Amino acid sequence: MTEHKLTKSAGITLGSPNLRSTVILGDNGDTMKSSCIVSLDKEKRSTLVVYRSTRLSTIEEVFGVGLSYAPNNFRSMKVKLDSHGILGAVLQHEFFNKLLLTLSTEFDTKAMNKTPGVGVTVCLRQPEP
Repeated sequence: MTEHKLTKSAGITLGSPNLRSTVILGDNGDTMKSSCIVSLDKEKRSTLVVYRSTRLSTIEEVFGVGLSYAPNNFRSMKVKLDSHGILGAVLQHEFFNKLLLTLSTEFDTKAMNKTPGVGVTVCLRQPEP
């Protein structure tokens, strides 16, 4: 017999054209996540993200900052750094309107002797009409 647990979450989002803020209470009230997204440049589609996650039962907190930048419809870049020293980056490039190449990496800045995680994804998709 399989036992299933039901978790409850609640959230609210407030926003304007250049700013969006969200607060989510999840894991039956044990986790509180908040984020703020600021649009820096509509033409280049660049945004700044600041986020915070708190697990109330263990008083564990994670803060982070992220940036995304899309110079055109074929390329995008994202970078994030959190309070545990984890630096992550994602680069995406679309070729021929149907092949999407994604390179991602995650790096622990507090443990320089660890090998960073690296990922490569190739996605074939049907072009949009």
